[in-house]
Amino acid sequence: MLDTLPGVPKPANDDSKMFDLAPVSLWVEDFSGVRDLFDAWRAEGVTNLRAHFADAPERIAECARSIRVIKVNQKTLTQFEAADFDTLNDNLATVFRDDMLKTHLEELCQLWAGQAHFTSQTVNYTLGGRRLDVLLKGSVLPGHEERWDRVLVSVEDITELEGARHRVTLAEEYARGLFEHSPVSLWVEDFSAVKHLLDQARAVGISDFRVFTDVHPEFVERCMQEIHVLDVNWHTLEMFAAPDKKRCSHACRKCSATTWARISASSYSTCGKANCSSSARCSTMRSTAARCTCICNSRCCLATKRTGTWCSSL
Repeated sequence: MLDTLPGVPKPANDDSKMFDLAPVSLWVEDFSGVRDLFDAWRAEGVTNLRAHFADAPERIAECARSIRVIKVNQKTLTQFEAADFDTLNDNLATVFRDDMLKTHLEELCQLWAGQAHFTSQTVNYTLGGRRLDVLLKGSVLPGHEERWDRVLVSVEDITELEGARHRVTLAEEYARGLFEHSPVSLWVEDFSAVKHLLDQARAVGISDFRVFTDVHPEFVERCMQEIHVLDVNWHTLEMFAAPDKKRCSHACRKCSATTWARISASSYSTCGKANCSSSARCSTMRSTAARCTCICNSRCCLATKRTGTWCSSL
């Protein structure tokens, strides 16, 4: 009960007014019929309610029919487009139908497990037939834990929220489709570790980065090793004849580090492999996504269309 100022009489039926004026749909329900069913099933030796329902799904509907609605507030009548309580109560089969029994099972299992409260996300319908996505929460009222004859249930309309989530999901699927099926090679890479290395270089006073990398070519190699490929599209796999994204990303990490190490030493250095008659003319062409086409004895670090085979050394 709310405290009142001294000398001010306490309003009559204050709790009742708060219930009726609450900005969320509230229901007071009698679950004693459900309790009786549970007690009978336990007496028969039932221990797993979910399996019990799986054997006879009509038992879920039997539980639903045993619940009686005692009263609802004004928000409930407005939300479900009912003129009055009797109209709503006489048409509960219109409100609770279709997919609701699936989620009602979860509520019943929570009560069976000994909880004095339950929650679920389900679907209701207004008397006019409009579909409502709702978040349902119920609690057995204090003093009624033995019989469950008074349970307070709130029904929050989350239709707009679910609609927004659905639109976000569709937008994400559309963006993913554009990425995956783009006619050009696309890469998503993580440069966060590279940024950290660059920040460290600035912190120690490096201002001319070109001179610094000429003196310390190993820094470039370190940066290349820290670049992580997060995703590539299907055109990229086709371009490099990669069997899957995982192997493509792994190959790029190995080939990029080797390539940049050679570039930092000289533009055209010897490959270093035994019996190699050619120079390792490596280049990184990110604009065309032709990652490190490193030719040595007619073998490629990444299987380009020139060879059409996957590099066996990776």
